[in-house]
Amino acid sequence: RDDSGLPDNDGLDSDDWYLYGQITGNSLFKSGDMFSAGLRYTDAERMDITSLLLRGRVPVNERLRLTPRLRLDFRDRDDGDSQRRVLPSLFTTYRLGKRTSLELDIGAEFSHFDRAEGEDQDDRFFYLSAGYRHDF
Repeated sequence: RDDSGLPDNDGLDSDDWYLYGQITGNSLFKSGDMFSAGLRYTDAERMDITSLLLRGRVPVNERLRLTPRLRLDFRDRDDGDSQRRVLPSLFTTYRLGKRTSLELDIGAEFSHFDRAEGEDQDDRFFYLSAGYRHDF
């Protein structure tokens, strides 16, 4: 118990801070396209995270739309460990009709851990998701 008489919750009552800004542009290269860039900062109890987020939406033709995305994360932990992550992906939508489309999402995550006590670690993950969508 602390001075308030309430049970101690082992430090779960932290003050985390989040800051996010984004800039968006429409029809920059082609009519109907959209591009955005965002910067996010998190000051949490046990780590600080800075993320850069890039996203686009590009209509190729009447039926096909591409949405490339890229996220870069920089995580610095209070214990001296750090992690760097790169997350590229591509989401594709192909409209079959007015309310029906095929969707494909493909991406990866590349991360590097710098351990304060040695033993750095590199990880790679890949994913693929395909679906059929019908809006009622």
